[in-house]
Amino acid sequence: RGDRPLRILDIACGGGHVAVGLAQRLARAGIAADVQGFDMSPVALDYARTLAARSRVQQVRFVQLDVVRDPWPTGFDVVHCSLFLHHLADADAVATLRRMKEAAGQLVVVSDLRRTDLGYLFAWTGCRLLSRSRVFRVDGTRSVEAAFTTRESRTLAEQAGLTGVEIRECWPQRFLLTWTRDMRS
Repeated sequence: RGDRPLRILDIACGGGHVAVGLAQRLARAGIAADVQGFDMSPVALDYARTLAARSRVQQVRFVQLDVVRDPWPTGFDVVHCSLFLHHLADADAVATLRRMKEAAGQLVVVSDLRRTDLGYLFAWTGCRLLSRSRVFRVDGTRSVEAAFTTRESRTLAEQAGLTGVEIRECWPQRFLLTWTRDMRS
């Protein structure tokens, strides 16, 4: 990146675990970075800021923003989201992917659930083994039901203009979508 820090945006960052972890790894590798996390929940952002402070991470900031409705800044090198897309209707998913593309100078990364029968079975079983909370048990399976299949994710990405998107299926019943901007054009 030359003499400027790598700019990374984590949308719908929740409690900030991905953003903080990424900032820590980049710092250990000696890579100057500016990591920002956006989320609409002030409670999640308070947690994220506390996590960053406890982790002694200084190159990460958290901003309250509704990623579906509010305008986004641009000029990031990488725009990332994890476990968010399945919360959106098709049209909002396409719009969010399009906005990710517009904000990313080089790379878009999406990690999310895949809707599969095996994924539903894993969620149903895992939620019952890990918690007695009815909310957790219901939310786990509903998340899988709301998720997109690999084919649907590809279609949404293409509708958003992410030409040449790569989607890799990952364990356990997730997908990793990556799109790299063609720097030749």
